[in-house]
Amino acid sequence: MTGFEVDPSVLGAGAPRIYGAADLVGEAAGLLNGAQINAQALGDVPAAEAFAAAFGEFAGSHGTDLDHGSAWIDDAAGGLTQGVDAYRQAEEQNTAGVRKVGRS
Repeated sequence: MTGFEVDPSVLGAGAPRIYGAADLVGEAAGLLNGAQINAQALGDVPAAEAFAAAFGEFAGSHGTDLDHGSAWIDDAAGGLTQGVDAYRQAEEQNTAGVRKVGRS
């Protein structure tokens, strides 16, 4: 005995929420990837262009990080779903094996 039990229905019920979280992180990535500052909007400031460029690099870099994070979260949800399916399949096979032995 491993000391714990798995309720596949509880695990399976969590997967859509995890997929939803991946979508939300992906949406945030899209917002960051598109974020930019127009240097002219900052007025006549000597470092406006440098600031706007630095902001664009910063936002793009973190948007890319969030894109990767979204993919990793999505993969985790997929792994959870596969794990639940494998658990259920093993449970069904074990049940069928016990019934077969019981009929012998």
